[in-house]
Amino acid sequence: MEEFGSAAAVLGSAGGLRLRRCVGDPGLAEMLTLVADFLRCVLGGRVRGLCVLSGRDAVFDYLRAEMAFCRRETLRVLYLDAAHRLLADEVAAHGTVDSVSFYAREIVVRALELGAVGLVLAHNHPSGSPVATPADVTATDALIRACTPLGIVVLDHLVVAEHGTRSLRETGWRS
Repeated sequence: MEEFGSAAAVLGSAGGLRLRRCVGDPGLAEMLTLVADFLRCVLGGRVRGLCVLSGRDAVFDYLRAEMAFCRRETLRVLYLDAAHRLLADEVAAHGTVDSVSFYAREIVVRALELGAVGLVLAHNHPSGSPVATPADVTATDALIRACTPLGIVVLDHLVVAEHGTRSLRETGWRS
């Protein structure tokens, strides 16, 4: 706990070299990894079949468990049906410690393959701050421009971090 600061950070780091080194006991590190995997499955189960927009807290909890403690930025896309239920949750890109790039074309192609009509983007900030950057907003706007002619709606972009999750939509962003 001294090394990571919280139980959530310990479980978020499960499976990583830092945790194995800190714990020292390979069996305990493996047990913590199994517990973390189990909790992610439980949280993911709360999101499946749920209207993602009405289940905001469940989605935030799930994404926080999945991404908040990653040491490099990762972009996930939640592909939604017409009732805003989750069709798929997929990692679209891995980045560095302070940025992640993605190709709108790849996200649009996948949305069409799944028959998705809505998207929610989510990416993490390893810095711990859930505040969106100008680059986050610019990239989201570019994806919206690619999706709109095809009838796919980007409903939100969530920034997930150790110190919270922030919704661009709730902070007043509009493309």
